[in-house]
Amino acid sequence: MSGLKTRFDEGASRRLVDVVESWNGLHLSSNSPIANAADFRSSMVPSVAPTNIILLGTNLGATGAVGYDALVGRTIQVWASAAAATANGSAAVSSFTVPMGRRFALAGAIPLALLPPLRRYRVDFLPRVTVAGAAELVCGLGEVIGGLVNGNNPAFMWSSRLGTNAGRWMPRYRLVAAGAVTDGPDSGVAPANFHQCSLVYEEGLTPRVRWLVDGAELLQLAGDAFMATIATTAQFLLTKGLSAPVGTTVQFAETRFRCEEL
Repeated sequence: MSGLKTRFDEGASRRLVDVVESWNGLHLSSNSPIANAADFRSSMVPSVAPTNIILLGTNLGATGAVGYDALVGRTIQVWASAAAATANGSAAVSSFTVPMGRRFALAGAIPLALLPPLRRYRVDFLPRVTVAGAAELVCGLGEVIGGLVNGNNPAFMWSSRLGTNAGRWMPRYRLVAAGAVTDGPDSGVAPANFHQCSLVYEEGLTPRVRWLVDGAELLQLAGDAFMATIATTAQFLLTKGLSAPVGTTVQFAETRFRCEEL
């Protein structure tokens, strides 16, 4: 499947969680992940102090800095080119994960009528690449330190690599630990400007993963065969990563995470 589809319609749903990195006047403005406080729009979030709500895990490698950018007109996070730095990415600490390992159609599965309502999980990233190097920039679901080439964990990512499609955003995923990485279609969307790169996971007898760019669906995987699991936890972290910070500079606006009943 290639080419952007019409805008994804979420339909009627009951919002359970809606959180956003709060660099622009909501709570705190630190680059430290422990200060990635959230804007809580429901009571269905952990009852802890805002500084203990972590949207993305601890950054490893070139952690960058958060600051006001007069040309953008808001506070953003910058991962600047750093010759001595290792791969940058989110470590395994987050208040929010996505339970993609659940199965609903297996012979021994619990009947849907006995379960809570099915849920949809969505994460929206707002990145742009201001200096393009040879690194891979990713954002999506799965514990990946750096790019997909830097680890072996299953993951569902938006990826930008200068050597592939001139760096235009494309879906990439790994379904099995230490397995092959599959490339999706070229979105035609260059990373030089801010674009919304989203991953959506929907529970159901036929579970689905969707890649959206600026709200339009580019790729969809459907069925248990495409719903990878991570050993023991069967959960996927919210992740952004850079395989090698040398020669690459990336800016991120606030990441947003939502969970709602279908």
